[in-house]
Amino acid sequence: MALGLPDIGTGSLYYSQYDSNIVDLLSRIYDNNTNAIVAKDVRDSIWSLYNDILLIATQSLTQFQIYYTLGTPSTIDVGGITVGSTFSNISFQNFFDQMLLPYVAPAVNSFNSSITELQLLCSTRINLNDSIEVGSVPLSVINFTGPYLPIISDGGPFTTNPFIGSRTSIVPTYSTTVAVTQTNTFPMSVVTTDFLSFTTSTSLTYKHKRYYGPLTIPGGFIP
Repeated sequence: MALGLPDIGTGSLYYSQYDSNIVDLLSRIYDNNTNAIVAKDVRDSIWSLYNDILLIATQSLTQFQIYYTLGTPSTIDVGGITVGSTFSNISFQNFFDQMLLPYVAPAVNSFNSSITELQLLCSTRINLNDSIEVGSVPLSVINFTGPYLPIISDGGPFTTNPFIGSRTSIVPTYSTTVAVTQTNTFPMSVVTTDFLSFTTSTSLTYKHKRYYGPLTIPGGFIP
């Protein structure tokens, strides 16, 4: 962009020019003891200064990365920065994020079966319900496993907090070996996007019909 202004004093028309190298620009402006100053050079310097100020004013401060290195391990905990931490060429944005926003690990609010007790040979379907606090990093994958339940992998990442999910209409199987009770355990493993993992579990107990004892049949009832 140019400013079309007459070069007063010479009678010629000049255009102000932006110079990124201010030193070279100023070297063209001579002392005026011999009336050697050219108006265009004065305009160029003002125009260059104006453009530099405008550039700084229109750019966000966050666009400029200032980096920080700490080779000596820190001696105390400061916010989310734990004792013994070091930093190598990280931005101040990340540095303050780590200090002011401590890492929060994911946690399971609840994980349970909709039915906790069934009679052996019963094929009633169950639901596995879970509620997980995501924490600082989104969950990457959730696996449900068990001796009678295949792995069901969810796609991720899960960013809602808390993440609430359910595995519905699962038909657990049971051992053919006769027993008074039999417990099926269903572990759930969670992996975060930064590869932190943890597990929890819930269970369902099958009971032999004799476990419940004798029943009183109401009068008039025909089995």
